[in-house]
Amino acid sequence: MREAASGAEALTALQQRAAQLILVDRNMPGMTGADFVARVREGGSSVRIIVVTGDARAEGSEADALLLKPVSPRELLMTIERVLVS
Repeated sequence: MREAASGAEALTALQQRAAQLILVDRNMPGMTGADFVARVREGGSSVRIIVVTGDARAEGSEADALLLKPVSPRELLMTIERVLVS
């Protein structure tokens, strides 16, 4: 497991080492979660991405799943399992 403090830091980390799953907040420093997902997809990556948001009106992006805060640990684990199996 790796952490990144910003979208730019996460993109750099992803270039250095592939990931199986990314959990990203829609409102992170430096760029939105949607912008982050778009940049990852533009690079051709098929890594699974789950976006967490506090905005019930948030529209889907190219992410594999969208979770509304607050997220229970059970809901997160179920979503991770569903995303990784699909």
